[in-house]
Amino acid sequence: MKYLRLRPVHWFSVGILVFLVIFLNRPDNIAPKMVGAAPGQIVTAYRVVSSADDQWLEAFSVRLPPHVEPMLGSLRVMTLLKPEESPLPPGTRVLSVTLRDNGVAWADFSAAFVRNFPGGSLRESLAISSVLLTLSQFPDVRAVQFTVEGKVISSLGGHEDISGPQEVPGQQSRT
Repeated sequence: MKYLRLRPVHWFSVGILVFLVIFLNRPDNIAPKMVGAAPGQIVTAYRVVSSADDQWLEAFSVRLPPHVEPMLGSLRVMTLLKPEESPLPPGTRVLSVTLRDNGVAWADFSAAFVRNFPGGSLRESLAISSVLLTLSQFPDVRAVQFTVEGKVISSLGGHEDISGPQEVPGQQSRT
């Protein structure tokens, strides 16, 4: 039986292979951060609560999935509620939320925001207030401009003028 003779070039290759096996199997290199993925931010959103003769908004907290932009995610959470709990009209999608330098967040909704609005001044107030209250948790947001598919809308149901930026509750006193 012949002995296997390794030349220096073979020893070098074996050394590199051993180094790679050891280095790549260190615990901090296993599965690129899938196990230790940072949890998403906890945000507050609002749902509609009803009694026999009234409806109002109730705050609730939810942890967003990792890598979800908090302003966008906090509004999208309300679209995932049961229809009777969501303050937004059925089928509404939040397309984007963009914060401008002047502190105005432009909240862009799908056409269903207006098209599927069920009507009534209370429902209109709940829908608008839920967006304003939800975005009030972000200190840089001073006001919200409502848009539908990129276009400014004058009203959701004809009761409230939202053609310009709407002040966010509690932000006036912040500097």
